[in-house]
Amino acid sequence: MLNKIKKQIKNRMMVVLLLASLLLLTACVSNNNTTGGVVAEELSVEELCAQDGNVFMTMGPVIDGVPTGEPACGGCMVGNNHVCDLDTYLKLSGK
Repeated sequence: MLNKIKKQIKNRMMVVLLLASLLLLTACVSNNNTTGGVVAEELSVEELCAQDGNVFMTMGPVIDGVPTGEPACGGCMVGNNHVCDLDTYLKLSGK
């Protein structure tokens, strides 16, 4: 009977340790503002675009498929958007 109780306690402790480890791991990787350990704001739009597998090109900015009328600029295609500034890129790419 005592061995059974010890085994149950051991199993519960292992579950608690596993959950604590998962919580710690989640906390470590949950910062969406980093890319491979580098803070996203430290990279250019072109660097982030390439890392995310998007296409960087020169053309006028487009938001939701509609040209903004601003002059052509070097920017990244994110869905139906062509963005040239970092803040908009981070917002649209979910970083």
